[in-house]
Amino acid sequence: MAVLIFKPIEKCNSNCAYCETIPKRQDKTASYELLELLFKKIGEYLKEYPQEEMMFTWHGGEVGLLGAEYLERAYEFQNAHCGGYQNRIQHLMQTNMTVMTQAHMDALKLLKIDFIGTSFDPLPNIRGFGKNRDSQKYNQQFFEGARLAEKNGIKWGVIYTTHKKSVGKAMEIFHYLDNMNPGSPPYFHQLRNYRDSLNELSMTGEEYADFLGEIFAYYWKRRNIHGNVRPFSWWIQTVLHDKPASTCEMSGECANRWFYIGPEGEAGHCGISGDYGVFQYGNIYDNSIAEILFHKNRTEIATRKAALMESACKGCRFWGMCHGGCPVGAYMVNHDLNMPAPSCVAFKIFMEKYFEPITGKSVNMPAAKEQGGCC
Repeated sequence: MAVLIFKPIEKCNSNCAYCETIPKRQDKTASYELLELLFKKIGEYLKEYPQEEMMFTWHGGEVGLLGAEYLERAYEFQNAHCGGYQNRIQHLMQTNMTVMTQAHMDALKLLKIDFIGTSFDPLPNIRGFGKNRDSQKYNQQFFEGARLAEKNGIKWGVIYTTHKKSVGKAMEIFHYLDNMNPGSPPYFHQLRNYRDSLNELSMTGEEYADFLGEIFAYYWKRRNIHGNVRPFSWWIQTVLHDKPASTCEMSGECANRWFYIGPEGEAGHCGISGDYGVFQYGNIYDNSIAEILFHKNRTEIATRKAALMESACKGCRFWGMCHGGCPVGAYMVNHDLNMPAPSCVAFKIFMEKYFEPITGKSVNMPAAKEQGGCC
């Protein structure tokens, strides 16, 4: 399945402390011309590759600011240019939910979106409106949007970005997020710090590991009650049930699967690469989706896995779970794709200090074993 991260808008109504889009201070929105062209290219791709599917992920900025009409036009363009292929297109959306209206909900239903990904922080003034990050008003509008989604039969789930101010508050944050939406357990993600202005919010790998570890010690005994809290559920599935599961960042298979399209048609490797302007592959105006997915400049990412198995990650018993981590993250920090991503530090600490002692299961998935097919 090809995964498109489409960021048609960079503007946002919020001023979240760790946002990677706001610092650009850009006010670009993809035109209807670009939107229609994108669906033309998707139709051509699905016709050329009859076994393929497309995951169309709406991202931003804040996509709610596009308005319901924009989403309705997307539905019209999809019908016009992807005739017979609509059942091979799945739409997802990431939104802060603070500007959602009933018109938005009706448009989401046209695109068969039944789940919204969102972000939330119970700590004050991390996510909020205006210079002072008014989190009280933000939270009020967030929950109004959440209730509206539920009223329309659309589920929602929270990605929580852990940061320096999260340290020491793991259980407080977990219980808040778990109680506010029991039907969709949270996903805890470490803040990426690729710019100096985030230093005061950046947490160390050990701090992130300890944050996860405190929650995991509680969660492990109650996992049947709390459900698929991520990343725990992925790692439990991989180690205890021999069914590999992970994010794109830890899959080792992102080279020719993900792609990004920005508000002016610029193409890149993924949403993260789009935020930072790295690993760019032309423009949708000039290139087909296949040309973007299999661009010659993806070669180094495609060969990264093999290179790591023979160098920095050789013999690592956690290889079958993390595969060296996110290539973009590795490049941003090390300026070298053939180095492990910074997330590997936290991952190893968590596995050795918490996961293995608590579960009683030792991890042994080195590269050689994965090559042999046992993992």
